[in-house]
Amino acid sequence: MDGIKQKLKKIVEDHKSKPIVGMITKLNQVLRGWAEHYRTTTTTRTFSAIGAYLFIKIWSRLKLRHRGVPLRQRRDKYFFIMSIKGNNWILHAKDEKGNAITLFIIGWVT
Repeated sequence: MDGIKQKLKKIVEDHKSKPIVGMITKLNQVLRGWAEHYRTTTTTRTFSAIGAYLFIKIWSRLKLRHRGVPLRQRRDKYFFIMSIKGNNWILHAKDEKGNAITLFIIGWVT
């Protein structure tokens, strides 16, 4: 599990000043591939732990990126605030065509 965490951490750090859409796209590729490969041998608890780790990394990166901006403004800009399968904060961004791109929630893989 440490290998995937290091890969996710590197992606988040590499996109510290790039658009969020690029980071979400790259993270989705890695998360979907890893989840598909390990879905039959890994528990939901492990997938949820990876999702929690990624949320902490993304949130801390957004705090650094937007110093002095209140939490509510950061939350409203980058997260859907609705309860979907018990997850209240879903990272999203709009691409150049205006379509919403959301982060793949690895904890939902069963």
